[in-house]
Amino acid sequence: MSRPLVPALAAVVLSLAVPSVRAQEYDPFRVFYDRARPLPQPAGAPGVQVPASESLAPGDEARARALLRAEGLARRAWPGFGLFDQPILLSRKGGPAVLIGHTSPPAGFEKAAMEGASRPVYVLRGGMELDFTFVTDVDLGGVPTYGQRVLGEGEPSSSTVALAVHERFHVRQSAAFSEQVRPPYPLEAKESPENIAWAEIEQKLLSAALRDPSRARARLRAFQAVREHRYGRFGKDVASVERWEESTEGTAEYVELRVLDQLSPAKGVMKGDLVRRLGQAPSPESMDKWRAYATGASMGRLLDRIEPGWKARVERGEGPYDVLASGLGPIPEGEMKVLLDSVAREFGYGAALERAGKEAGRSREARRKAIERFEGQKGRRLKVTLRWVPGTRSYFSSRGDTHETGPYETLFEEVREYLFQNEAMRVKVRNRPLWLRAGSVEFFLPEEGKFLLDGKPWSPGGGPSSFRESSASSEGIEVSLKAGTLSLEGGALTLVPRP
Repeated sequence: MSRPLVPALAAVVLSLAVPSVRAQEYDPFRVFYDRARPLPQPAGAPGVQVPASESLAPGDEARARALLRAEGLARRAWPGFGLFDQPILLSRKGGPAVLIGHTSPPAGFEKAAMEGASRPVYVLRGGMELDFTFVTDVDLGGVPTYGQRVLGEGEPSSSTVALAVHERFHVRQSAAFSEQVRPPYPLEAKESPENIAWAEIEQKLLSAALRDPSRARARLRAFQAVREHRYGRFGKDVASVERWEESTEGTAEYVELRVLDQLSPAKGVMKGDLVRRLGQAPSPESMDKWRAYATGASMGRLLDRIEPGWKARVERGEGPYDVLASGLGPIPEGEMKVLLDSVAREFGYGAALERAGKEAGRSREARRKAIERFEGQKGRRLKVTLRWVPGTRSYFSSRGDTHETGPYETLFEEVREYLFQNEAMRVKVRNRPLWLRAGSVEFFLPEEGKFLLDGKPWSPGGGPSSFRESSASSEGIEVSLKAGTLSLEGGALTLVPRP
């Protein structure tokens, strides 16, 4: 994922089989919540406050001030979006935790001396660990709080603001946006050279519209022709996925960039970043999600000029493209052909098609080799069925390449951090290959790792098929299930938690 001013980390959030939200949807990229999960709290009675006396380190203060300044900018970027509708906790490893906007923090938090701060700021000298890059509902004194890791004292305040605005806007979406169903993006469409090549032309047209506002409407009309052509060729699932992603990630990126654009002393940060990213030719891996960050944000910026009410319409369930197309009107067949022929010549469709063909072949070969490497690992292959119950938390961030292997299936060459946790089970994997299936996850436990059933080491042919508790552990692997069954299926030890 390419995002401006943000550490290179593809941080994503997974919610599996949430019956009340999207029963059939695999959604690894949007925040949902069921209840706040308390973290260990400082000792003492909650709500204790002291007069402002604590000073913050320069970096911590700069990040806090940048977030406070971003509050008004975020609300102007998207009416109704309150960055501090939740307090914000910044957690830095080996350093203090900074809490902004809490009205009654738990004991141990001391009020920081920050002259002119628009909201109260507190510091916890002992720090507070978060179990992921960001957590949307840390329970602090009974108040669901947004928590975010800071990578170090030197992390730029712009990076902190970018991630906080983006992920807090997803919380807004969960509460205020109409629900949509996101089907899987058809693999044949992801790897179609024709689809990828026309998608590249789309991006060039959006870039041209951003760079030359005087010709924006004509460029957008041509963009509409290309997109309608793609949807006619590749079907409604492609249209549904792109609507979902541009409404979700595209609008979050739009708000993030609008805020950074105002915070930065440089001019044209948003436009420059979008033009740069639109200039990157799409790949099969980017077709179902990553390109939507830039295409959705770009359409949002252009709609600011031609359809001021577009944000309310997106909240009601339309995608940015739906709003754009309705304003431009239907394209007659004759005009469609003229537009397609024109942009194919101007923007080099033939060369784009050749590039896309090579990319599709590379993607298929990379997936084949990734599967081969995964299957060839040493150790015990574990498959854990993921049982969703109220309160389930599941996150992952990817450090290496990812490969779609089927509907709702993704192979991570290296998952930086994966967590699935509820009252019945916990699966945490770091810095290892991982295969996320529809309703299960697979990985290899190294030969030196421990695998216990009911507190005793398990060996082939020697363990019970059911257990009261099980665990697997090694460097980067923590698995525990309270009760369930064990079976050997296709060479994998399969753990199924009890319903």
